Parts: sequence; C-alpha cells; structure tokens
Amino acid sequence: MTNPGSLAVQYLRMSTDQQQYSFHNQSAAIAEYAQTHGFNIVRSYYDAAKSGVVLKHREGLRALLQDVVRRQSDFKVVLVYDISRWGRFQDTDESAHYEFICRSAGVSIHYCAEPFENDGSPASTILKTLKRSMAAEFSRELGVQVYAGKRTLSEVGFNVGGRVPFGFRRKIVSHDALRGRVLEIGDRKNVRTERLTLVHGPAEEIECVREIFRCVLSEHKSPGEIAKDLNFRGLFQRGRRWTQFRVTVILSNPVYCGTCTWGRTSRRLGKELIKLDPSQWVLKAAAFPSVVSESDFKRAQTLFQPSPGRIFWTRERILSSATKLFERNGKLSCKLFDGAMDAPSSNTLRKVGDFSRLCEYVGYSPPPSYLARSKSIRETFRLYQQVAAELASASPDRISILPGHRPRLLVDGEIVVSLLGCRSVVWPSRSVRWVVRPVASEANNVSVLCRLNRTNTGLEGLFVFPEIRLARKTHFFADHDAWFAKGRRLVRFSQLCDLACLAVSESQSSRGRSPRRFGADA
Repeated sequence: MTNPGSLAVQYLRMSTDQQQYSFHNQSAAIAEYAQTHGFNIVRSYYDAAKSGVVLKHREGLRALLQDVVRRQSDFKVVLVYDISRWGRFQDTDESAHYEFICRSAGVSIHYCAEPFENDGSPASTILKTLKRSMAAEFSRELGVQVYAGKRTLSEVGFNVGGRVPFGFRRKIVSHDALRGRVLEIGDRKNVRTERLTLVHGPAEEIECVREIFRCVLSEHKSPGEIAKDLNFRGLFQRGRRWTQFRVTVILSNPVYCGTCTWGRTSRRLGKELIKLDPSQWVLKAAAFPSVVSESDFKRAQTLFQPSPGRIFWTRERILSSATKLFERNGKLSCKLFDGAMDAPSSNTLRKVGDFSRLCEYVGYSPPPSYLARSKSIRETFRLYQQVAAELASASPDRISILPGHRPRLLVDGEIVVSLLGCRSVVWPSRSVRWVVRPVASEANNVSVLCRLNRTNTGLEGLFVFPEIRLARKTHFFADHDAWFAKGRRLVRFSQLCDLACLAVSESQSSRGRSPRRFGADA
C-alpha cells in the first residue's frame, strides 16, 4: 500500500515558446530528486510560455493552488525545479504567500535544484528570500534590456512586434532584401535574430484603407459613417465588421504614411497599460511603403478628430436626417437608424438625447406598446445594476464593479463576471419561457443569469455559468432546458466568489482554456 505522504505533484513552467527543452530538463531533474527522496509523482501542472511575473495568466499554478485550497488534493508535496520556476514576482512577499497557502493546507514545496532544504530553518529562509529577490531583479533587468533593444530597432525602422496593421504584411529582412520571405497573418519567423519590416498586403485591403482616407478627405465623413458605409458594401476587416473604433485606429496610425511608430503605450512587468506622451514615441519616417501621402495623413488628423465641444452629428443634422427617415418610412426606430446610410447610428442618438424626445421633434408618435416596452427595459436595466451593487457589497474585499455600460464584476482581481438579463415571455399556451441574448465579446466570461419573474418586475433567481456559448443570438429556454441545467443557482450573494472560481476550473478542464481574465485581449 502506497504511503500518502510519498504522493507528490510537479509544477513546470517555461517563459517562452523558444525554450523547447525546458520542460524536459526540469522534469528530468525533478524525477531524479523524487527517486532519491522516495516520492511518487502522480500529477503534473504546466504553464507553457507564461511569464513568472504575474499570476493571472498562469493557469497551471492557479489550478494547483485551487486544488490545495479546496483540500481536493491527494498529494502532500509539490516538486519545483527551482525558486525562479515558482515565480519571478516583483513583490517577493507574493511568492512567499503562495507557498504559505500550500504549507497551511499541509502541502510542502520542494525546490529540487536548490542547494538547500526548504525546511523552514533560518538559513533556508534567508536563502529563499535572497533567491526570490534575485529572480525578481532578473526580470526587471531583462525588461530594461528588451525595451532598449526594441527601441533601438524601431529607431532604425524595423517592425518589432505587435498586431500587424490592416493592409500590411511582415517581411523578413535578409542580406538580399529581395529574397526576404513574406509572413502571412499568424506565421512566425524561424530565427530570432532575423529582422522584420512591413510591406503592402493584399490589394483589396490597400484599396479599403485608401477608401477610408478618401471618405474623410473628400466627403468629410465621420468614422462611424465610414464604418456603416463599408459594412453596407460588404467590405470587412479580415472577416470582421467595421466599427467606429476600428476606423479610428486606421485613420490615426502613422504607419499608413510610411512612418514606423513605437512606444505609444507601455506595460512593464505585468502592470497596467499606460499611454505615453507623444514626446516619448519613436518615429522613423519613410520606414515602410506608404498607403497615403504624409500631407493627406496630416490633413486627415485635423478632419476626423473633433475639436473640443464639436460633434460630427450636431442636433440640426440629427433632426434633419430623422425627418427624412420619417418621411421615407412613416415611422422611426433604432433599427431604421442603424440601417440608413444618411442617418446616425442608434448609439449616437443615445449620446445626443432621448429617442422619445427625438420622435416628438419630428412629429412622430411611437405606439404605446413601444413606450411601455422602453420604460420596462430601462427599469430592468436599473434592476441589473442594483444586483451588481448588492453582489459587490456582499464581498467587498473580493468583488469590485468594472466601469462600462454593461454591468460586470471583477472577482479576486482577475476573474471577469458578466451579468446577463433574462426577461420572461408568456407563450400562447400560457407557459413561461425566458429569453437570453448572449454578448459575443463576453462569451468566455463567467456569467450570472438574472432571471426575471413572470411580469418582469423583479428577480426570480440568479444562476452562474462558466461561459455562455449558444448557436443562436436569441435563445428561449425553460426550466427543463438541457443548456440551462448546466448553471448553478446562486442562493446567497456571498456565494458568487466560490462559484466563479469553480466555474473557471470547470472551463479549464472541459475545454482546455480559461474564461477571460481582467486585462486580457478580445
């Protein structure tokens, strides 16, 4: 019979994809240590190509800590190659904290390649503190070196990473520039010392970019109008619909006049993303082939960027377009505004004023059912905001409310929880169904379904789901729906933190990926 005290797990981490033999070397050293000390390795936790500076992206270590905290582990020992593999946290107390969590649960940490025993003696404590400080300093110095290297390459005019701009492709620079290979989206260079530049991509993408600048320079259209026009004509951005933000990114990127720009934002050692002052940017003119001339690019900046207090859709323009839309259709609705080429979007209407007041200006009387439904929707939205506030107040030390139009929560500083409303619908048979409309951008989030009662005047229950992925944009469900049965009912507001952590663990094990964390790219 196996001694439970001899059961162990190993934790392996490598920071980059280029360290292809790192896992093998760590595992071999850990296996030798386990054989010498009589441990039986029953499980492995991996973090491949993960930085040791922050915890939020390290699913392997998070899963290990969750198993330890929930006392669901059948092991008493964790084997790690050395202290730097456990983490290069800039705050050395953070590294010690995670080790203390394991030790409090009766699980000890063994650093297999370190020249001391992790036995809690004064000597080992001093050496661990020193090693943790050295690991943190290594990451800091490496960050300084990488930053300086990328800045130098940018000043020469090379592309040093980041998302490839629309209309461009990366090209490997060799001794003979004509022989450089052009990389498609998602391709990687084979040699780390190779340098990259940008060249024109497919002709249809280049023409689309030129069309965007033409709409600004010749027709004085706003980014929102341009996005609507491109979508109406079926000209998409690599398969995605254009939005006002995506058009603005095109118009404000100096790469389209051939200028290499680097250092507009900075995120050092896992900290928050900050925008740098233009005086700190690296600008290298004529580094890439231009799509528009420099004079046209500068003129576009003055046209598409509104001056203080100015909006593209003034009240007079909105009233004029609404009057024409009403004359053509005999009615007004947000759907009509979104589909018309000569009218602002429904989002713009919300910024300028109330839709009901706009209807009053043009002489249109919405049907009573629309006014009642609009009032009901506003009251329901206030109810969701109230639920978010009560959930946050139930665990103020672990839950905070994220800014934005849609109610979202942040649990333990990294798990994003979305609140999704489910209004009830009474069918002709008098049976009740609930309707849910998932938000595509929040599909990976842990979600709390707020199910309303039969009259949509109050909550009937809250249900926690690891993620919301449905084939239809609008889904009707009942209590016996197989999809709805996957959710867990939230009996008390204080249960949200535990259920959110459990949902993260379930998503990792079932799909091999984790719900979106705070600060992750969409």
